[in-house]
Amino acid sequence: MLEAITNEGNGIYYYIDSEKEARRVFLEGLMGTLVTIAKDVKIQVEFNPGKVGQYRLIGYANRVLQKEDFNNDRVDAGDIGAGHQVTAFYEVVPVGVEGTVRPEVDDLKYQAKERPAPVVDSAEWMTVKLRHKKPDAEVSSLQSVVLEGEAGGWREMDGDFRYAAGVALWGMGLRGRLEAEEGLLWELIEGTRNGREKWEELWGMVQDLSSSDLLPEEIEFQNTTRYPIRGKIGKRVFSLSSSQRHRIDFSDEGVDRLDVVFQYREGKDWKRLLASRWVMPLNGPRIFLFFEHEGQVCAKTIRMR
Repeated sequence: MLEAITNEGNGIYYYIDSEKEARRVFLEGLMGTLVTIAKDVKIQVEFNPGKVGQYRLIGYANRVLQKEDFNNDRVDAGDIGAGHQVTAFYEVVPVGVEGTVRPEVDDLKYQAKERPAPVVDSAEWMTVKLRHKKPDAEVSSLQSVVLEGEAGGWREMDGDFRYAAGVALWGMGLRGRLEAEEGLLWELIEGTRNGREKWEELWGMVQDLSSSDLLPEEIEFQNTTRYPIRGKIGKRVFSLSSSQRHRIDFSDEGVDRLDVVFQYREGKDWKRLLASRWVMPLNGPRIFLFFEHEGQVCAKTIRMR
């Protein structure tokens, strides 16, 4: 409903559930909310079939326009405020690489199969077109940018890209569409290089969305490292392989303190990661995360809201 209202009035809506989110909206992002620098912004991407065999847009399912609407100034689109950035991710399969991002569709029975158009010999990967109107204008202007060069691995990308890719992958996982190994998500998150604030922001999102079904006396252990991990909590012993999760219910412990020891295996040796004493009972559900940071294996408790 909020989205429908803002679409009709060219407005913006937010869901504010914490003081931190309120500060982000009303302090850090207030200028972009109040000052519109472009309206009816449309983006169109054309991939070079000589480079890209298949592609799909991730997200924006309710924002996709018909291709003929791109040049039609009567078709409404989104606005951009001062300082705002818009990120769109495409999953692509380069020419010559096995894989598919399209669902299988049977050939048409009553129509001949279309022959692909001749491919233009070009080093370009894609052309990105952007059409927008100035805040007080009714006629749009067009800009276009061509992307070419050698493709690089995601590990070569900067922290902003890794952060955004982690958010996109997490969303795909929530919708049951995460086909890549789950460990890739954690590598992207750990690789964020915009300081602890960005890392905490992303994990705040994970905290809100990942384990809302945890019971008050449960802990979910998540191993995002490449190393096997084993733990002993009181009399309970468990182990986690890379990218594995495990839940423990502590509601029936019947003690006020538990001795805790965690180790990780590097090669043939087990190395101590953490030794502590937990006070019982637990004050709400938690995620206990094992992750790698700057070459070190670390552990962090994330208390669920």
